Amino acid sequence: MNGDLLELLRNDTFWSFMGMEPLRVTPKEAELKISLKPHHFQTFGVVHGGVFAAIIDAAVGAMVVADMAEEQRMATVELKVNYLKPGLGGDIVARARRISSGNRVVVGEVEVYSDKQELLAIGIATYLVW
Repeated sequence: MNGDLLELLRNDTFWSFMGMEPLRVTPKEAELKISLKPHHFQTFGVVHGGVFAAIIDAAVGAMVVADMAEEQRMATVELKVNYLKPGLGGDIVARARRISSGNRVVVGEVEVYSDKQELLAIGIATYLVW
């Protein structure tokens, strides 16, 4: 994988704000991590649902970017998340895989795990590439 892409992702403003770290990114798979901090939690002490949505969206987006030409752009057009268990602390890791791609549309599915390997959430994201 191109080190420039990893550097681009690490320096992304939103990724930095969320604390997302790309562990592995290819056009067909991606793995991202967030080391959870106090700002990732909602009032009742569990990880905010938006954190799961963000890492699911970003994991599929990273795969899409890894396969794009430099002049291309992309955007999320659909995102679905199923929350299975609450995140309580430590790290969360998103593991994404590409399940479909056409000329302009890419679909990926993601599983989000705790650092104890508990499945916390699953999601599907659809991207439009132009």
